Amino acid sequence: MGTTNNFNTEMFERLHIDFAKKGWRASNKRDEFPQMTEWILRQENVVSFERYLSWVEAEHEKKRSAAAAEAAAAAAAPSIDLPQVVSLPQHPTAPNKSLSLIEKQHSVPHFSTHLRDYLNVLGARRRKFTPHVALPFAGLDVYYSFKLSLEGVEGGSAEQDTVKASPLGEPRFDTVIILTGDEAESFGLSAFPAPTSWPTTAMAYVQWFRPATLSSRSRKTHNMVGVERAYLADGTTPAWSIIPLANVRQSCMLFPNFLL
Repeated sequence: MGTTNNFNTEMFERLHIDFAKKGWRASNKRDEFPQMTEWILRQENVVSFERYLSWVEAEHEKKRSAAAAEAAAAAAAPSIDLPQVVSLPQHPTAPNKSLSLIEKQHSVPHFSTHLRDYLNVLGARRRKFTPHVALPFAGLDVYYSFKLSLEGVEGGSAEQDTVKASPLGEPRFDTVIILTGDEAESFGLSAFPAPTSWPTTAMAYVQWFRPATLSSRSRKTHNMVGVERAYLADGTTPAWSIIPLANVRQSCMLFPNFLL
């Protein structure tokens, strides 16, 4: 007799095993046809439920993957709740630069004195560096630029702010905004806390400006606040600090006041 088109005897033999032989073996061999039919229905229900469970598991896996991707994106995005991320060049621009050369090229004639004052407050038990006591080093590794992440940037942007303090060519010393405490205001100048141990991270030597003010004349014209350089009690030495580089939050553009 042969077989129908596009079929062979193996297919019907397979169906005979699934729908007849296995059902017969599952019955009690008495009034077998209703039992065989019920067995086949149950097998179909089991297969259908297994397919449903597979679909549910696939949907849950999609949701877990999406949640993991969102969490990774949130972790990569800069946040104001996270410490500032500072990136330095792989090698210092001026390695082991002498203190005298730093004072000359960076226009900080009292840098050695300020450095001694800073080291003297690192701890009461440490050796005091008076003007007659030599410092334990003759030079410092100096970086002329660094990059820092921008706080509050949404969408996982990798944009960075670049700050330069370079005496090369046309000297450029950028102004920056510095975090001086957990309760820092938008504008202000306060005493920076003295360190209690020898620094292990990159440090920055900075000179301060006075708190920003808005004069009546500025209010009537451009409505922009103004700042002036801050000086110590002698009136000639710029107010200074040596701070952790991570306390720099962003660069700040200043415009000269030509009306003065």
